[in-house]
Amino acid sequence: MELNIARERVVSVTKHDLNAPIGTIKHKTFELRINKSIRLDDDYLAVNRYDIYDIGVCTMMCLNLVTQLDADPYSFIPNAKTEQISVEGRVIAPLKNMLAHFASEQNDMHIYYDGFDKFPELWLDASLMQRVVFNLLTNAVKYGENKTQIKITGRIVFDGYDIDIQNMGPGIEIDETEKVFTPKYRSPRTEKMGFGLGLGLSIARACLEKCNCKLLLTKPKNPTIFTIHIPRHLGEGNPQQNTGT
Repeated sequence: MELNIARERVVSVTKHDLNAPIGTIKHKTFELRINKSIRLDDDYLAVNRYDIYDIGVCTMMCLNLVTQLDADPYSFIPNAKTEQISVEGRVIAPLKNMLAHFASEQNDMHIYYDGFDKFPELWLDASLMQRVVFNLLTNAVKYGENKTQIKITGRIVFDGYDIDIQNMGPGIEIDETEKVFTPKYRSPRTEKMGFGLGLGLSIARACLEKCNCKLLLTKPKNPTIFTIHIPRHLGEGNPQQNTGT
């Protein structure tokens, strides 16, 4: 029974994460009208290169998530495979066009990015970090006010590197500040604002813990700000070598 419960947890988490990229693939494929009657010539590819690129990014996300179904059922997030990466190049850039489209279509929003060019290369798992940013930004869109701006900002702080994701919306009440990280919890005030399973924040926090990072709610409302904290030592050489593992 315990093993079955663990497996069901892995499946439910994977289904949650697959929902958004598969929906994006479906929507963009419908827009492009890709079928046997269309020749994907150079002109067509040039005009629609961003949509085609986004489909490729989403497909890779789906394939990575599907492999998780064969992973250890007691660990619903795979262990981190760290490498020295550019957060801007390996985490932010692949998601930009897809999330801009999602924000515009859902709530007529814009996403503003700033500060990531100042980050050094950091020892992180690019795939897990993408899941975190994707979940946080899609949440910011779903639960934000129409026609407002979402900001994702990179900051260098004394003990590391912070990434703030902020939006304007109903916010989070004081008594919910820890509940929102509980799997399957959805606030009664926002559960009708968008489809969700109440898993996004718990998945994001678990992914960051695998990377030796933290997810914090640093401001509950006006605006709401979630902060990804990356410790300074992850920018100072391979952490596995430093710990002798």
